[in-house]
Amino acid sequence: MFLNLDRYLPPIVRSSASASIGMDSVENSSDLERILADRWGLNHRQVCVGSTLLRAVFSALVLPEERVVLAAPTFEDVLDVIPNTGCRYIDVGRNHRFEIDGQGWSKALLAPASALAYVACPDLPTSTVVGPRVIQMAVEAGLGVVLDVRGRSDHCGGSQAPTMELDVLELGLIGGGAGGEVGSVQYVVGPVEQVVRIRDRLDKDVPSNTEIQCAFEGLQHLDLVNERLARWRRWTQATTEALSELQPLDIQRPQGPVIWVRVPGVASSDIAARIDHEAVIGCDQWTWRDAVAVVPMPPGEGLSRLVDAFRSAL
Repeated sequence: MFLNLDRYLPPIVRSSASASIGMDSVENSSDLERILADRWGLNHRQVCVGSTLLRAVFSALVLPEERVVLAAPTFEDVLDVIPNTGCRYIDVGRNHRFEIDGQGWSKALLAPASALAYVACPDLPTSTVVGPRVIQMAVEAGLGVVLDVRGRSDHCGGSQAPTMELDVLELGLIGGGAGGEVGSVQYVVGPVEQVVRIRDRLDKDVPSNTEIQCAFEGLQHLDLVNERLARWRRWTQATTEALSELQPLDIQRPQGPVIWVRVPGVASSDIAARIDHEAVIGCDQWTWRDAVAVVPMPPGEGLSRLVDAFRSAL
């Protein structure tokens, strides 16, 4: 389910000149928590980091007989983890534009067993961003909310402070972004009581020394992280504009790391089979109904080959 940008963009290389700036290393996850809390002006107990926090989050906040309200398709690891914690989820569904069914969302929030709402913004694989009303409806229904921002290209574990709304826990990446890269250290931030409960459930999800150091590198060099992601956004814009020139393609405005492309009346599996190009993801999670996910290509030969592949298949 994750889109690792390291496959497409050069890795961040720490320069010798910047190596002397700030701390040289961190020793444990508590150091990362302190750095983030200080950066955001929060109580240190409001921040928890881990290698994968979903299991701890759901097991700490949802009882076995309770339900998590969500809208699939979404992050595949979420759909895997929830049943493994002993609870279940209610899938309210989406329309063909990946928009959440508002009526179904409202009904599910008010169901007796519902205890927590999960919202990814933007979502993966759909690359969609929900409106604030979706989150507000969950808060008004008396449910806690997990806001998953692991796919946000403008929110790279330190470059932007969390929203910190009442009853909302934010789950994100430290020094990563735009694809929920595998191996990135995750953080969760929110009310002290809930974060403490999550930390008590971490168990084996504590980051390794290597993961901690990689996350720290990202925190030290957010300018390089943001420069890298800005390049990705330029590729996304160029790819979107180029594909929009082809008829009858229907391009969904990208809000996340991939572009969703439709050929009206053609099944997604058929589209993926027709177009022989590595940018068209043919896996089940990245094809849906009449749409396929397309990885942005750099302007030039890479993008031209992609456009030619689509043109030949239409």
